Amino acid sequence: MAIRKSVTNLTAAEKAAFVQGVKTLKANGRYDAYVHMHHHSMERATPAPGEPANPATRNAAHRGPAFLPWHREYILRFEQELQGVLGDANFGLPSWDWAADAALTNPIDPVQAVVWRDDFMGWQGDPVTSGPFRQGEWVTVSSGNLIRQFGTNVPSLPTQAQVNAALETAIYDTPPWHSASASSFRNLLEGWQPAGGPHLHNRVHVWVGGSMLPDTSPDDPVFFLHHCNVDRIWALWQTCNPQVPYAPTNDVATAPPGHRLNDQMFPWTNPGDRTIADLLEITALGYSYDDFHRRFVTLRRQQGTDRFVSEPQIIEVTTNCDTQSDTAGTIFLPAALGNTVRARLELTPDDLLTAALGVAP
Repeated sequence: MAIRKSVTNLTAAEKAAFVQGVKTLKANGRYDAYVHMHHHSMERATPAPGEPANPATRNAAHRGPAFLPWHREYILRFEQELQGVLGDANFGLPSWDWAADAALTNPIDPVQAVVWRDDFMGWQGDPVTSGPFRQGEWVTVSSGNLIRQFGTNVPSLPTQAQVNAALETAIYDTPPWHSASASSFRNLLEGWQPAGGPHLHNRVHVWVGGSMLPDTSPDDPVFFLHHCNVDRIWALWQTCNPQVPYAPTNDVATAPPGHRLNDQMFPWTNPGDRTIADLLEITALGYSYDDFHRRFVTLRRQQGTDRFVSEPQIIEVTTNCDTQSDTAGTIFLPAALGNTVRARLELTPDDLLTAALGVAP
């Protein structure tokens, strides 16, 4: 089972393995094949009955119900190719939680934002001149050099509150099955709704800018970290809404082919290729995510001091379906069961730490 970890939880060796795998796929031509696959799928119109064929209305990969399963299949195939070149059948794609970075004081500062450090994705620039994908080390299909322009086109990343609003939408998708679909989890997460966007998925592409803007956006390896997080959010929504079905099914007369429950998706239309129905359970596909529980530690002030202490019995474990926000009385601690954590509150430049606490159910 591959466990897809947050970039903030990766070891140095795990970051190096991802970079090595990506560069190996680049050298053997497979990486660019994924760039072309994404580009051609966005050019492939998928009209509903009676609709004109226009990829700007809906295409094989975007603007329709298949947006989430299409990208699940896409990054799963990419992950499996990484596993092959790394010789590690359990290697999991890293996930970049951009909503967590939105809460940072400065989300473009590599000291705060792990994803942009020199040992991982590198920073911004036209061209990028830092990290393993810098000019001279990485050649893109679209323009030659990798380009990133953080915050130039939109000023901020999506927030956790916006993610929570999507997670609380208990309908997968609705007619007309494109970017105008209202009350649609898919459309909220893709980022076309509500008005005044871009939101969520779309906003991240626009915020990173540069090579992440055109149809060839997988030119930037951060694409896969971004879409791993999109898939994580969908998987979480599925966990929290087990009775809500995928829509549309094949018996819906207005449904676009290539987006219905039992359809295969372009370009994976050979005998034996998965249908959308085959992509709805991540553990059956051989992977999961490392943070499917939220853990909180309540702190109390030690009388007469600025030291805050906690006790193991007041650790609270809640499922990810609980979208409560962190408050002054709780601190979000991403930690696996059986691990230890240290709670802290930054009242002064000198952080005051509690003793290590065991994390229990």
